[in-house]
Amino acid sequence: MEDEVNWLYEAEETRRFNNNDYLRPFRHIMENQLFYRTYFKLGYDNQFKLKYYDINQAKRHFANRHIEYHIEFFRSGFNAIVKMWLIGGCKETPEEM
Repeated sequence: MEDEVNWLYEAEETRRFNNNDYLRPFRHIMENQLFYRTYFKLGYDNQFKLKYYDINQAKRHFANRHIEYHIEFFRSGFNAIVKMWLIGGCKETPEEM
């Protein structure tokens, strides 16, 4: 499943460009709710390392300072929203998310 998620961003990895398309992961999460509920319940999200954070944007806007904090802030916020969405039964569409 991790390979499948990584495949969602294969083009970005190859081109070293983040297009900030979050629709793909939300669709993937909606289609695999049981997996993600289990993933979060078992605490695997704490082991997840964010690979596709736009470091160039952070460097530009924050003078290349404290990038690790920005990455952790984004990762934690994204995970919190996904958990809330899953707990609520994914009633909102991926587009709304």
